[in-house]
Amino acid sequence: MFRIFFAFVALLPAVLALNAQKPPHLSELEQQAQNAAYAMLHGKTLEEREKSQTELKTALEAIFKAPEAFGYEFSVLQSVSVLQPRDKAFRLFTWQLFVDDKTYRYGGYLFFPKGKFIELKDAAKQTRNPENAVLGPDRWYGALYYDVLPFQQNGKTAYALLGYNAHSFFSRIKVFDVLTFGLNDKPSFGSPVIEVQLATGRTTKVKRFLMQYAAAASARLHWDPNYQMIVFDHLIFGEDCPEGPLNFPDGSQCAFKYHKGIWTFVEKLVEYTPLDEAPRPKPKDEKEGLFGPK
Repeated sequence: MFRIFFAFVALLPAVLALNAQKPPHLSELEQQAQNAAYAMLHGKTLEEREKSQTELKTALEAIFKAPEAFGYEFSVLQSVSVLQPRDKAFRLFTWQLFVDDKTYRYGGYLFFPKGKFIELKDAAKQTRNPENAVLGPDRWYGALYYDVLPFQQNGKTAYALLGYNAHSFFSRIKVFDVLTFGLNDKPSFGSPVIEVQLATGRTTKVKRFLMQYAAAASARLHWDPNYQMIVFDHLIFGEDCPEGPLNFPDGSQCAFKYHKGIWTFVEKLVEYTPLDEAPRPKPKDEKEGLFGPK
């Protein structure tokens, strides 16, 4: 009996040390991530904001390694965009880092059900011809995503990603990107399934749609459940700035309508009319929409 007692006493320091090494509960880690994300957004210096971003990544990666993390709610993490598609194939984390008045950087992760995670590294400023570039997670066209929509492409599920890039002092960009998964579930951004209209009036397909508009304006790019389309404001040239002509919404709307794997261009979905009452969308059909509940 005394031998058992003394053996337990001898092991007690080791047991306490092991408990001390256990990672904090997910809720504590989430609070750490939120604190870091908030400090990243509000830090007074770039050095402080970059340090907070590193702390945010550390907290998120600690969360991802927990077995129960994929189903975790993330109700506290308000300073980071956390999205999940309807098929729950992954979770998408993105955020924005303010560098200076004309520069922003973006960061993020793809997080999968079995605990695998992939960091997204922003290369938007270094990407030539971004509308037609196929990019990987290490050279990602950075954006703060606000919607993800699954659709079928060549018999596989792809994902329409809608996001925002602050771009520069004079202009902002709304992004419509396409996420696909190849061999070994390797992610790829950009796919030639988005039909756009050129200045000549003819249409062509691009891998990524970038809607650049004046920072002083407000422009929309969003999934509209009434139309069952991705609807966006039509832009026209306005005043010049050091970057070139700035684009402003003219009051009308265009759209992308999904059809057999392609997001086809719809011109002038809503026409501008100088009436007191804003244009109204057509009534939604009684049937379930493309992304409606099953």
